Amino acid sequence: MSSDYDHRFDNPRIKYMRSVEKIVLLDTLKMGLILDIGCGDRRAAVFLAEKRIRVLGVDISKEMIQNSKRKDKKCKFQG
Repeated sequence: MSSDYDHRFDNPRIKYMRSVEKIVLLDTLKMGLILDIGCGDRRAAVFLAEKRIRVLGVDISKEMIQNSKRKDKKCKFQG
């Protein structure tokens, strides 16, 4: 699934859901270290990091973590 993840989840409903998710995240999270379990393509983790919130993203899929590393060289990923 990691090979076509971006294309599979690129539609108006998902985009709307993610816009609502961002609002909820910013309204409910407390400052500190946030653990993003099942970070997948790391969208939420990168969004939070851009807001200067420390995030540790983990995913069971090694391929998803590798894809994340390739997409964004500025973020520090371990896997």
